[in-house]
Amino acid sequence: MIQTSQAGSSFTPAVKGLLIANVGAYLLMVIGYDRVMVTLFALCPPGLFMPWQLISYSFLHGDSGHL
Repeated sequence: MIQTSQAGSSFTPAVKGLLIANVGAYLLMVIGYDRVMVTLFALCPPGLFMPWQLISYSFLHGDSGHL
């Protein structure tokens, strides 16, 4: 049986955090910050690489069909 927290949610704090980050990144891309998000967080060609891109690229979405 799945144990729930006192508030009745079956999500752990880590899962809640990931869901919030994904929804936030998607909303920023939908409202027009897609170019900025891709520039900062997508995996880029060699020479433009930033260490955080190994994790941050997984939060980017192409469109709602991509979800």
